Amino acid sequence: EIMGAQRTTPATDGCTSGCFAFLTPRRPSRRCDVLVDEEASTEFARTMSGLSSLASVVSSLAPGVDMPFRRETSSGSTGSSASRAQELDRCFELFQDGDPAAACELLAPDCAWHTMYEDKLEGRAAIGRWHAKEVAAGRKVERETEWVEVEPDVYQREIHVAVPRRATHEVVQRATFDGELIKEVVCEPKHPALRVALRFARAQSADDDEAAVEELSDDVGWKAWDGLEVRGKQRMRKFLREQRAREVTCPGESEFQAARYTKHGAHFERLVFIERVDGIKVRGRQRLYVRSEVSHVGSATAGGRQRRCFGVVRKIAKVEVLPIEEMINGRWRVAASHP
Repeated sequence: EIMGAQRTTPATDGCTSGCFAFLTPRRPSRRCDVLVDEEASTEFARTMSGLSSLASVVSSLAPGVDMPFRRETSSGSTGSSASRAQELDRCFELFQDGDPAAACELLAPDCAWHTMYEDKLEGRAAIGRWHAKEVAAGRKVERETEWVEVEPDVYQREIHVAVPRRATHEVVQRATFDGELIKEVVCEPKHPALRVALRFARAQSADDDEAAVEELSDDVGWKAWDGLEVRGKQRMRKFLREQRAREVTCPGESEFQAARYTKHGAHFERLVFIERVDGIKVRGRQRLYVRSEVSHVGSATAGGRQRRCFGVVRKIAKVEVLPIEEMINGRWRVAASHP
């Protein structure tokens, strides 16, 4: 049974740090024979792939020869790591300075750009328009780390993205080169809890109840702006259907005004606007509480028997909608139940 794995990351001196995998026999359990972490499982697969390559190198060395840990550049790659890092910095600086046309010249014509909101942009024109819109909205990078080559032709860094009057998010960027041009850029939230909150917000905006419920914990608690409380994932499906019948619209912002992270989970806030069929209009603040929990993630065959697999995943455990203002006689007034 796989108990844990540590990611292999490049060190600052150009060498590669070590990685460990712990394989420990455990007494079989009727309920669960496999416990998988949603992030560690992917990283472990990469680690084991690297270990297999490492073993082939070791076997080819003569006895007594020290093992070469320094990174080798693949034969298919062109350009030094330093020049490519400079090219990436130049590209993002041009985007930030409001010159998307010049920045897109550093991209491959069929470049794919994956945003932290899980949108995929293809082609220079679409990417340039998206960046121009983001810069106009005031989005900027406040802090950034150096680009590091994590795989041949693949570079990675971390940034802090800020939007005026919004929360600052930590994002991991991975850029892949094809020759001298940038072929693909993937932006992902550093914290898995933020990914869950963004997926939930996006599902609500699209009126996709099933996708929204998928991000909720089994024992989720929901407190609506009018005081109604619902508990349980199954009841939430019915509640969301009924809510859509009562409310003409309930749009929310995808950007969060606040984001706080702890060792137990995270807390996010965003603004929502509610309009009911009876004419009541309310501006409110939606709070999402995300926590880590053990959940059923699938099944696998082990020893000729079908086993259920459980993993540590992030789910929304609590949702609150707090009223801020109400429309009364054509004027916005502080809600009577405003906290």
